[in-house]
Amino acid sequence: MEATAYPADEAATESGIRFRQKNAEAFFWVAYLADNGDTPVGFVNGTLTTHGELTDESMSEHEPDGDLLCIHSVVVDGAYRRRGFASQMLKKYVQGIIDNQPQVERIMLIAKAYLVGFYVNCGFSVTRLSPVVHGEDPWFELELDCEAARQPPIIQVDAFTSEAYQGNPAAVVLLSPAAFHNKEASEWMQRVAIENNLSETAYVAPRAPTAETPENTLEYDLRWFTPAAEVKLCGHATLSAAFALHDTKQATTSQNLHFYTLSGVLVCRFEVQSDTQKLLVLMDFPEQPAKPVGPSTSLDEVASALGISSDAIIEAKQATTDLLVRVSPETFATVKPNFVLLSQTDVRGFTVTAQMPNDNTSGVDIQSRFFAPRVGVNEDPVTGSTHCALGPYWGPLLKKTTIRAQQFTPIRGGYLTLDLVSAGQGRVLLKGEGAPPAPGSKPTVFTGSNTHSGSPTEDILNSILPPKEWTEDGQLWVQYVSSTPATRLDVVNLQEQLDLRLQQRQARETGICPVREELYAQCFDELIRQITINCSERGLLLLRVRDEARMTIAAYQTLYESSIAFGMRKALMAEQKKMEAEQQIRSFEGEVRDLTSQIEELTTRCEAVARREEEKKAQDEKKHQEEVELLRKNNDQLKASLESMLAAPK
Repeated sequence: MEATAYPADEAATESGIRFRQKNAEAFFWVAYLADNGDTPVGFVNGTLTTHGELTDESMSEHEPDGDLLCIHSVVVDGAYRRRGFASQMLKKYVQGIIDNQPQVERIMLIAKAYLVGFYVNCGFSVTRLSPVVHGEDPWFELELDCEAARQPPIIQVDAFTSEAYQGNPAAVVLLSPAAFHNKEASEWMQRVAIENNLSETAYVAPRAPTAETPENTLEYDLRWFTPAAEVKLCGHATLSAAFALHDTKQATTSQNLHFYTLSGVLVCRFEVQSDTQKLLVLMDFPEQPAKPVGPSTSLDEVASALGISSDAIIEAKQATTDLLVRVSPETFATVKPNFVLLSQTDVRGFTVTAQMPNDNTSGVDIQSRFFAPRVGVNEDPVTGSTHCALGPYWGPLLKKTTIRAQQFTPIRGGYLTLDLVSAGQGRVLLKGEGAPPAPGSKPTVFTGSNTHSGSPTEDILNSILPPKEWTEDGQLWVQYVSSTPATRLDVVNLQEQLDLRLQQRQARETGICPVREELYAQCFDELIRQITINCSERGLLLLRVRDEARMTIAAYQTLYESSIAFGMRKALMAEQKKMEAEQQIRSFEGEVRDLTSQIEELTTRCEAVARREEEKKAQDEKKHQEEVELLRKNNDQLKASLESMLAAPK
């Protein structure tokens, strides 16, 4: 298989293949047909080195302690080529190395120019022209950073809106179970939340299914962090997590999601609107009954902090640790929060709500704003959890079981629907959208086997544009390329459809835009198809141009993403060093305070000793003087006695 895949001066010898199988077995992977485990389709193999770069020497040996993996062969049997097996094999191989071989820090290989695009599409980036001489043609050196690939992906979703830059943004970090349950995970999650600087960052990890897992249900662990602290419930970040799982193909539209959280198990499912085909997430949350406000809460202080008069508060209720404040539509429009005053209260968050004005024609029933400066969120654009209290509160007042709600800030906001019946007693069903918008309408596809006419033109077309397969709603879909020539009207329609899709999906006009990249790539593939039908050589040349452009774009994109990742790592390291420095400063300040206290205590003791010594000295001097006086007096008496004795007559 190796000999038929490479030229004679490039193929490995049989002894070389056997050496790799024996000494680097963990890095020698063979692919077999799923329905026939005895039929090999191809293989990928590599060896480890400690040299740090690809040289003739490092590629000719295997060092088990090495951290650089050199890939030698990506081979597909001739009978199975041009079916996409090579890319699938290599991607599976690379992912297996990333997941199961933690000692491997980098994967490197060399490739000829015409294969560079293939390896770039598999995640590699070009580093330089290789110094290795292997055959007659020059080789390019490519590298994949396993350490960077092991970093968990972070996906940002704008919740409760279908428009980009609206709704409430949340970051979703997809983790492995081991990373999620790591003993240092909480500290790391908090640091990432600080770095993201969004109102919420959600962390998701899959749970293994059990006998109690309902059918067609996926189970995940879920935690939420603000830049200041972990929270027990967050609606918009839960919706974002569901959208992220759907967007990354980890969940389908027909599957239910069970999130295990600090607030219990939260159930989510997907729904496609029949009229707009937009994807909705339905979240089954526990309701938060509104209770009377406690005596420790001063409504006068609350009103002052919100910039309104006390008389403007129609009603105030306590919902768990938050305060629900109802005002009139006119007062609602005048709310000007003072975040310093709000943060000084003993309330976690403030929900200001009002009915929509009478002249409202949007179909929205209620409006609200949410402030939580005590947990690092001055104002939240859209808050799912607070609507678990707003729904049960407004339902009886409006005499409705389905409420359309709007929440916003002066900059952005979003919409959600509250179903107070479908979820059952004590539950609220929250419905909302997410941005970026769901993909546009799907192309016409044909289901069935992989058989086709087999004409030369179709063979070339299927080689250039292989059939696409995907599963949706439990059904396998296959899209084949059409061999029908395009008319002038088809080309005009193609341009119109391109402009329409760019507008519908709100593609950016400049800069990096995945939507624009995807749509223009589809358009270019269609042009290649049209040209190939008329002239296969011209189509193949265009294919080379396309692959070269993709390789260049992918290389720049990889460089850009690498710089972003490097910047984030440097920022995290700087933050960590800052925290360590602050901790050290606090430690030194504590030592200074302790030493100052000791000095003051010793000074007090010294002063007391000095006073005692002074008093003792004064007493001793007084006693000494008295003794001297006594001796002088005695001396005078003796002297007088002696004089009288001497003066007496003999």
